[in-house]
Amino acid sequence: ILDAEKDISDIETKMEYKLTDRVDILVYNNLSDLKQSNIGYGVELNNTGGTTKIIGNKMFVYFDGNHQHLREQIREGVASIFLQNMMFGGNIQEVVQNAVLLKLPLWFKDGLTSYIGQPWSTELDNKLRDGILSGRYKKMNKLTGTDARFAGHAVWHYIAQKYGDATIPTLLYLTRINRSMESGFSF
Repeated sequence: ILDAEKDISDIETKMEYKLTDRVDILVYNNLSDLKQSNIGYGVELNNTGGTTKIIGNKMFVYFDGNHQHLREQIREGVASIFLQNMMFGGNIQEVVQNAVLLKLPLWFKDGLTSYIGQPWSTELDNKLRDGILSGRYKKMNKLTGTDARFAGHAVWHYIAQKYGDATIPTLLYLTRINRSMESGFSF
């Protein structure tokens, strides 16, 4: 729990955004228990990496015996909640209004949550090299699933390395107020 509280504080600092509501984290014993849960049945879910269920400010994760995996799930889930609230608002009226006006590609959203959830590593660097050499990442907006998530992670890592970590919250803010990802990057 203390790590999650530190992670939330760290994510608030990275994104320069503070949630007004608390984040509820429910941890299941394993992936099968998580998948069997009927909480949120019939509700469209935001999935991070296909395993973390998020409904509003509630996050459902599972423990596979590896504390590092659990921490990455929590960090990515919290980042996803922050991004959702930051871009689309906290109440239903803001969400509906902003969802119509602001369309963000998967690589943008999932890549950012992945970037915040886990640091860049040599393993990710090798995966990026393989993807670029194979031509898999030529058209960013057409990527789906784990490819979109990973390519987005690489883009956010590049932005942080080239322009500094402080650029990311500025970019997110400009994207939100202009209601356009392209405008956010242009400014």
